[in-house]
Amino acid sequence: MTVSLSDQLYVLSLSLLMGAALGGLYDVFKVLCLVGLNGAVIVFFEDILFFAISTITVFSFYMQVTDGKFRVYPLIFAAVGFALYFLTLEKIVFFVVKKIYGFFTLVFGFIYKKIVLFVFLKLARFAK
Repeated sequence: MTVSLSDQLYVLSLSLLMGAALGGLYDVFKVLCLVGLNGAVIVFFEDILFFAISTITVFSFYMQVTDGKFRVYPLIFAAVGFALYFLTLEKIVFFVVKKIYGFFTLVFGFIYKKIVLFVFLKLARFAK
């Protein structure tokens, strides 16, 4: 059975998007390391979770888009989409996420220092 060129281009473009989406998912796990969830055991389980989600995504892709027929080019182009994401968007996305994280750290640190500690010190003086 032959597959038309338009069907192959459709699968190719969806494969590129799937690879880029998996790259974005990987960035989510990098952000978790940025916020402090970076112990060896936690990273191990994050890697297993990423692998499981990626496997389920690729399997579902094959079931839905290629009717369960295994073809090599969707895997190759998913890897290309993953690589393109990391060569282009990853640096921008991670830079923005780091800036947002820094802003929230600054805001919550200010709130903690000015409000929570102030109230705690007032309560401590009142308790004496």
